[in-house]
Amino acid sequence: MTKDTAKKGGAEKGEQQEDLSQREHTRFRTVYSGSVRQKGKAQDCVIKDLSANGAKIKNAMHLIDSEDLLLVINRLGPYKGLRAKVQWRSADRLGISFLDPADQVQATLAELFPNRWAMAEKKTGDK
Repeated sequence: MTKDTAKKGGAEKGEQQEDLSQREHTRFRTVYSGSVRQKGKAQDCVIKDLSANGAKIKNAMHLIDSEDLLLVINRLGPYKGLRAKVQWRSADRLGISFLDPADQVQATLAELFPNRWAMAEKKTGDK
């Protein structure tokens, strides 16, 4: 889904299509608190789902699409985060893609959320 589609109100349908057709890695639903940092400013957010490729976040609408950001998951601690970029937006949600290699992000997520990650992989059959 393109950013233009999201701006025209097609986000939910497009987002669902993206979920079904473009998943390369295990994705699991979450409700974790975090923050997004961009250009020296931080905003609190809720992380709605995570994968090795990216995340869906809520309540971080003041991000600049063309600028890199840092997603800080509170479980990681205040000085660690995942580098990302905005891929799509809807009324109150953003889709971000991680800039680091998927295997590196996957290892970080598996370490942070071992039980959730193992359950999600078992459901989808991912390695």
